[in-house]
Amino acid sequence: MSTRRALFLRLGPIAAAALMSVGAASIEYRIVQLRLPSSYYSLAITGNEQGDYAAGMQRTVWEDRFVFQTLGGPPRLSLPEARISALGDGGKLVGNSAKGGWEYTRDFGLKMLPYRGNRPSAYARGVNGAGIVVGSMGSRPCLWVEGSIIPLGPRPQGPSWGADINEDNIVVGSDGDGHFERAWYWDGEYHELGGYWGTALNNTGQILLNEKVGYDTFGYLYESGKYTRLYSPFRELIFTLATDLNDSGWVVGCAYNPWVSDEYRALVWPATPKGLETTGIDLNDLIPADADWHLDRASTITRSGTIYGTGTYRGRLAAFKLILVE
Repeated sequence: MSTRRALFLRLGPIAAAALMSVGAASIEYRIVQLRLPSSYYSLAITGNEQGDYAAGMQRTVWEDRFVFQTLGGPPRLSLPEARISALGDGGKLVGNSAKGGWEYTRDFGLKMLPYRGNRPSAYARGVNGAGIVVGSMGSRPCLWVEGSIIPLGPRPQGPSWGADINEDNIVVGSDGDGHFERAWYWDGEYHELGGYWGTALNNTGQILLNEKVGYDTFGYLYESGKYTRLYSPFRELIFTLATDLNDSGWVVGCAYNPWVSDEYRALVWPATPKGLETTGIDLNDLIPADADWHLDRASTITRSGTIYGTGTYRGRLAAFKLILVE
């Protein structure tokens, strides 16, 4: 048995998430604005299942500044020149800065991820509920487990990275040079997924992919050897970017077309008893018409269907949380 296969078996399955079942015809959301200090624009990246904290960005003309905050309260942490990648169900937040990859928890604060070599080479992209971080070190995919670096092994071509990790410690990732990506997943061994980039995966075996078409993208859902394209509901905003999915198979993302407009519209592709709705639903149609919001991008969806993302509120860039109305 290989060392990496043994690692996978030793880490083992961690938890199974509860599923939800909601018919697409009855979807309705209540919208909540996530407020960061008023002197900044705010960009929500992700939030937790309980909805009591979220991670976002503050943007000024001069810098991007990461903020981790309790909703409705003051920021808990401010880190200049940082980008957020993911928030795990266990509360660990991961991201990257000019000094390399980092992780943050409420109990232990901010820690930089270890790396090998003379220059910062750790890059964090995902984290699961057990706190295992996935990303890359240099041009190779790897895990960080309790401060130890676990390389996943070399890939045959070009730079490679892990993008997401689920509760069974299965990893989805990509190889690529910026012009062409090749997706894969790893369960102790590599499995090829073709000419896509791997974006996210859930705990039921579904993998979210995006196909690069020139400078634009089409989202896909992969399951048991089948690739399902995720379509836009719009005639002109034909491109789709799929960003996250939950264990019920609901997918979120956005529609856009830079060749005709600078507009983005946040979408959800619901899973119904008859299967996935392959044509997305505009999230702007699922909130009250007088909400004064335009929802641009949906970035995260939780097990219960809560969606985090960004848009404009009364003309100003803002972060939002959408809560399913029962």
